[in-house]
Amino acid sequence: MVLVNVQTSDITSANEAVQSHPVVQDARVVDDHAGFETFEIVLLEHVDRVPPAVLRQLGTHDCGIKAATPQGDHLFVEVK
Repeated sequence: MVLVNVQTSDITSANEAVQSHPVVQDARVVDDHAGFETFEIVLLEHVDRVPPAVLRQLGTHDCGIKAATPQGDHLFVEVK
């Protein structure tokens, strides 16, 4: 059995699209150490979920949430 990992998402465009959302404190493209780019979003303090507008932008660029983890008062979201 051969496993194939194909990345169809447009990480760079999705990252640019969400940066202007009012609850996004930081968003940056990173390497996931498997040869694929992901990006990380840090939401403002006390925001406990990813807003629908951000989810729509991710979907428009064929991206999805890999993980969402609270870190202190912020929600840290890994997108792939």
